[in-house]
Amino acid sequence: MEIKANLLGYLIYATMVGYLLAFLPSLLLKAVEFRSYLRAMGWRAFVFGFWQFVIGGILAGLVAGGIWLRYRQFPSSALWIALLWLTGVFVFLCFVWADAVVLHVALRGLSNSDDKAHQRLSACLRTAMRLCLAMCVCGVGAAYVLRWHDVGHVPLQNLFEVFLTLGLLVIPISLSCRALLGIRSLATDLLLGIVILFPAGLVFHAEPQRLPPALQSWLFVPHVAVYMLSYVFMAKAGWQAIFHIWAHGLVDGSLQYEDSTYDMIRIGFPLLTLGLILGSVWGKRAWGDYWGWDPKELWSLASWLVYVGYFHWRYMFGKRHQNINSLWAITGMLAIIITLLWVNLSRIFAGLHSYAT
Repeated sequence: MEIKANLLGYLIYATMVGYLLAFLPSLLLKAVEFRSYLRAMGWRAFVFGFWQFVIGGILAGLVAGGIWLRYRQFPSSALWIALLWLTGVFVFLCFVWADAVVLHVALRGLSNSDDKAHQRLSACLRTAMRLCLAMCVCGVGAAYVLRWHDVGHVPLQNLFEVFLTLGLLVIPISLSCRALLGIRSLATDLLLGIVILFPAGLVFHAEPQRLPPALQSWLFVPHVAVYMLSYVFMAKAGWQAIFHIWAHGLVDGSLQYEDSTYDMIRIGFPLLTLGLILGSVWGKRAWGDYWGWDPKELWSLASWLVYVGYFHWRYMFGKRHQNINSLWAITGMLAIIITLLWVNLSRIFAGLHSYAT
């Protein structure tokens, strides 16, 4: 675990706080929807929350024990880094769940107020949310420019820079999808932004590094950039798929999540394909072969094949098996997480892409 006590770290932390502050009014704006979800889920909601707290507590205990055993120095292995990230995610989800329950209780009387009060409250909440979003975009944008200045190249080299880039892309992509596709998922995208920036702010080291010879190519930026764009779209699709499975059969309108998942994957898949092709061309120029059976290449191909399977399954069965459609999308997201994290952090998968840590 690394607390970054410098301007770059402060900008990342300010962005994370901004995402959280923007999430609260966006959640309030959907208070009625959350009430209907909580009523429909009934005991399932509270059982889920209970086990969420239990798993989060177990993970926090494991991490605390590991730090204590290493004399307050956090272990740097892939397993412990994964445990730290999972702990942070579960603790944050516990906070979100508790916040949703509190809002549900506090806003029960909101439906009894008049329409003008609703409009005034909604206007105030939208203004607060927009101010927080502006702070987030400025904060993460300034952090990205500062990192670019410090390292002297586009910050896409290691995992710290990759997650910083993903955190930069979340809100612009979310707003674009809202304007062009009508996909209203800002609240969940804000959660996604916090989860993405958590490793950049608290896990990965941020020492500036020079580009190795293999990365000094005009293909470096387009190859990595299209992958980053595709990963954000696929992550959004994975979130939508999770919500679809959770809400399926409980509330009306749950099918919109399955449709949104499909729309996101339709955009992300061509980008994923382009990244794979550019990587092959770059491999030919750098290492003399289009395909080297490197672990990173294999898992990138595995991720691509999962989404090929998703399209084939959905073409054959359409929406007859909606939950299986969503499970395909979640599996693809898990394959991307393995490609992005485990292949880079685990010593089992040492290969030509080992510099990307």
